[in-house]
Amino acid sequence: MHHAWKSISRACLAVSTPLLVAAVFSTAAHADEVRIPSLYAASSQSGWAHGVEKAGDNNFATRWEAGTTKAQTWIAISFLVPTEVFQLRFKEHESRLSTYKIQILKGLKWITIDEGFGSGSSTSYSINIEEKVSAIRLITTSVGNGLPSFSEFYAVRDTVAATTAAK
Repeated sequence: MHHAWKSISRACLAVSTPLLVAAVFSTAAHADEVRIPSLYAASSQSGWAHGVEKAGDNNFATRWEAGTTKAQTWIAISFLVPTEVFQLRFKEHESRLSTYKIQILKGLKWITIDEGFGSGSSTSYSINIEEKVSAIRLITTSVGNGLPSFSEFYAVRDTVAATTAAK
């Protein structure tokens, strides 16, 4: 376990901001998804009521909220070993996100796989990844009105592959 903390610290420190880390092991909210147990980290949080662990607690009534409206605020999930990820799923709390980048960690290099715009409402997003990665992060590149905030931020396995592997 100590090795995993060092890995996420090293990977997340590529953005020079404070590091907040929590381990979250939740079950799926829906029968059609298999959530991947993850370590959560963020560049900041607005307080303990909106800690980074709230982004993966399987409760849409709670949320992680950044501690700043500055661009380059990030939230990340990391895995104990490189893991096959089917999708990243997240739900924005209110309409605070203007633009963002999704990056995956392969080896010690962050690779941008998606860039997007906030929708202007509380929206759920699904970003296809379909490869083995060590971590995933969302970086805000511009922020609208308020602190960036997500009620859920998690990775899922391919449900077909997971069902086949279980047999």
